[in-house]
Amino acid sequence: MACIGALIAITGFSKRYLFPLAAGTFDAPAIVHLHAIITFTWIAFVILQTALAATGRMEFHRSIGMAGIAFGTVLVFTACEVRLLQLARDTREGGPCATEVVPTL
Repeated sequence: MACIGALIAITGFSKRYLFPLAAGTFDAPAIVHLHAIITFTWIAFVILQTALAATGRMEFHRSIGMAGIAFGTVLVFTACEVRLLQLARDTREGGPCATEVVPTL
């Protein structure tokens, strides 16, 4: 299940981030790249934790569990910052987010 979630996330971010990044056409502030690194690290961590639990290595699973909480917390904060940057850009440029009453995340 963790691998399916990872595949969905990677597929979802491929068109807007991974492919343009690989082509050298993605231009964004450093926080966006930091958010991407944290996101993919967190996804790998979830897969690792799932594999550890599935193979009965619960002691190690528990010992690194707090790192998952830390990754998740930083992920939320960087996501908020990225969203604020998107809203600021769209407000300047009159894009779709500038007219939303309740912005979507």
